[in-house]
Amino acid sequence: MIIMHKLLLFFSNLYIFLYVNIYNFLNIYRKKTNKILIVKVGNLGDLVTNFQAFDYIKQKYSNYKLDILTSTGINSKVGGKNVLDIINIFNEIYEFNLPIKLNLLFKILINLNKNRYYKIYYFYPESASTLYIYKWLFFLSLLGSRKIVKFRIFKLNLFNRLTNKYNFTIINEYDRALKLLDFEYVNFLPFKFEIIPTPEIFNFINNIDNYVLISPYAKAKTNIWSPNKVAQLINKFNSIGLKVILVGNTTSNEFNFGCNYINFINKTNLSDLIYLIENAKYFVTMETGTAHLASFLNTKTVVISPSNYVKGIWQSKSSNVFYLRKDISCSPCLHKTCKFGDNRCINSFDVNDVLNVLLLKYI
Repeated sequence: MIIMHKLLLFFSNLYIFLYVNIYNFLNIYRKKTNKILIVKVGNLGDLVTNFQAFDYIKQKYSNYKLDILTSTGINSKVGGKNVLDIINIFNEIYEFNLPIKLNLLFKILINLNKNRYYKIYYFYPESASTLYIYKWLFFLSLLGSRKIVKFRIFKLNLFNRLTNKYNFTIINEYDRALKLLDFEYVNFLPFKFEIIPTPEIFNFINNIDNYVLISPYAKAKTNIWSPNKVAQLINKFNSIGLKVILVGNTTSNEFNFGCNYINFINKTNLSDLIYLIENAKYFVTMETGTAHLASFLNTKTVVISPSNYVKGIWQSKSSNVFYLRKDISCSPCLHKTCKFGDNRCINSFDVNDVLNVLLLKYI
């Protein structure tokens, strides 16, 4: 198996060498365009963690038009609106459904090839295998771009990741996107979203003071806090005179926490959600794409996190966001479901842990 991996890396690197030195040479006389393609496949959180990197590319190439190729994951949309539509960065957004079929792949290739991109930025997934990355690299090379950025980043401990899942360098997702560009930021700045909330949400929020926003759901089962503890937290906020609004998207029918709250679950679009977060006194959320979205806003936020993944890899750089995480004996297990069935790492927190952060750290 190790020999096969080494052969794969050898031929992949050979292909890169041939592409750079021969294929690009044959395209040297192609007319230079002012278009750049960014490739990022993923869900809401995967896209949001790259916002600052996207913005940096736009600033660096201010005279270029930026397009993006991304997957149409249900989590990249909130209320039917794609998260990329709320940032003024991209000229064209090309989407496809996963898993992608071969005939659709060629249609996308033909469509994109007409643009003759000057440069392509490929942001590969954190957990991607060598084979996955080079498969995409081969596909992108067929577009005949002058440069695919950057080949050297693909070699970062990929072999180790294949042979030993615990033996790889930990890079924070926000940092990793910028390291691809040889750029590091000093301060994590709020991002300007272009949103227009619905009249219902706008009028409602303008007639309410000092509310706490809670997003109690998550796609990953390991990221969901006990409903009983959510109810206790709602009651605590009510007892100190704070109204509570619940938001989120879920297929679960368990909306009733048996206490006093305003229910906006499955009732908001993306603009509404951002507007609700922006105007909240506090925001409490599970470790989801919504938590990453809050990183670019000014609201004081607490993220209740499991410890099944490696510490620090998804943590925001924002000073407004505090991550509650507790490593226990089985952390990090790297499992998508708790083997004990009780999500014991995330449920090791109680209501007072959340209140102590909000009422002591942010006052």
